[in-house]
Amino acid sequence: MNNRKRRVYDHRIKEQIVRSRNPNLFPELRIPPTTARSWISRGLGKVVSLHAESAVEVVLRERIATLESRVGILSAVLRLTMALLRVSGFRLDRQPLPDSSPELTVLHAVDRARRVMPLSAVLRVLHRSASRYHAWVRAQQNCDLEDQLYWRGT
Repeated sequence: MNNRKRRVYDHRIKEQIVRSRNPNLFPELRIPPTTARSWISRGLGKVVSLHAESAVEVVLRERIATLESRVGILSAVLRLTMALLRVSGFRLDRQPLPDSSPELTVLHAVDRARRVMPLSAVLRVLHRSASRYHAWVRAQQNCDLEDQLYWRGT
């Protein structure tokens, strides 16, 4: 006789896993992969419920699942990139950039990153201070970016 208790999952969880075809969609629930794959292979069954989900809710849930997957992939790529930079010994502080175009490239990259995250977070990723960043911005506005301008972590 089997003493294990059978786990029961909400039909909406099953539905999201089947629709996304991702057996690892809800890792926090610790759904056995074989269970999730069986749901995917069998497809959606009929469910009787008090509250029917609207089509908008279903689309939003699918979009959230897709975006969470993308965020996970991008986070992993960023972690790998940062690890490679650390291992290679590459450092940006106290090293001059040869001409103003790399400096402008960095400033443009910061501007693009600021569209999706706060400046303080962008500067933390770059290991730079706000005062140094603003000095660069002022220099760019005055067209004073020169070879001797360094972006030190001051």
